[in-house]
Amino acid sequence: MSNPARLIIVDDTDPNIRYTGPWTQTNDATLHDADTLGLTLDNTLHALNANGSFSFNFTGNLASTSATYSIDGAAPIRTDPSWVCLVDGNPIPSHVPETPFPNVENNWVLCQSGFLPDGPHHIEVQVTVLSAGGFTFWFDYFEYVPSRSVPLDDATIYVNYTDPAIQYGPGWSISSNSTATTMAEANLAFDFVGVQLTWFGTILANLTLEPTSATFSTYSINGTAPIRFSVPSSLGSLSPNNLTVFKTQQLPPGKHHLEVVHGGNAQTPPLTLQYFVIQNGSTSRTSSTEGNPLQSSSSSSLEPTTLPLPRPHSPPASKF
Repeated sequence: MSNPARLIIVDDTDPNIRYTGPWTQTNDATLHDADTLGLTLDNTLHALNANGSFSFNFTGNLASTSATYSIDGAAPIRTDPSWVCLVDGNPIPSHVPETPFPNVENNWVLCQSGFLPDGPHHIEVQVTVLSAGGFTFWFDYFEYVPSRSVPLDDATIYVNYTDPAIQYGPGWSISSNSTATTMAEANLAFDFVGVQLTWFGTILANLTLEPTSATFSTYSINGTAPIRFSVPSSLGSLSPNNLTVFKTQQLPPGKHHLEVVHGGNAQTPPLTLQYFVIQNGSTSRTSSTEGNPLQSSSSSSLEPTTLPLPRPHSPPASKF
């Protein structure tokens, strides 16, 4: 059984994306952190209020595209705007909500191709807007699994929490779409190549633990002095999924070693990991050293999926 592959993330501002129609770029702060599925990527979106399309050429074997989905819950037409996704001219399944949303949903996967023959491909999303001056279509980013020949020097890389290069110490376990720990001094190590790493986590649903004061954990790069960061502990105005836990400083290009130590315990909210995003990650796709196996009360939750996991789209249940 294979682990989820690493993906290249292509933001909406990438010059290799071809837009057709009256698109506009926006960094609307009301959409950036407006929902429970996380922030928009790099605080940018492309907006469309009329018919149009966007497309991208990639070399790999799987692709998906994500957007910010904003539909009035009282709208009589819940498929406006609508979209059709094509890979190499062939339609692929679209993910359309069963019911309208009463608010904004970021990181909504519009469609995912499934596995493709490894090689060059063309993905296109055709958008239809029925109501003139009505709802807006918001495109955020592409993700794709690159072929091994694709250079990663200037890429943004998604690394899922199940990646075998992540070395978990004792005390970590799987909880739905993340790993989590409440063990004091639980540690994690990860080697990567790039100039910056961002850790994304979640706030577990049904969490009843509330700290009497802020809980801090630490990270260090290449054995330097540990840097404290706050462990997310309550929803407040924050999103429970795809939440930025910390971002490293800018690093020299090359190989780096990350170590994280949890500063909480069983009486404080857990430290969680959903995925890393590595900037300019010219990293190899496999590691010679696999991480320690994760613990779980359910053996089925340990089954690695054969499909790469996109950004999480539903809050995980608490196991603590």
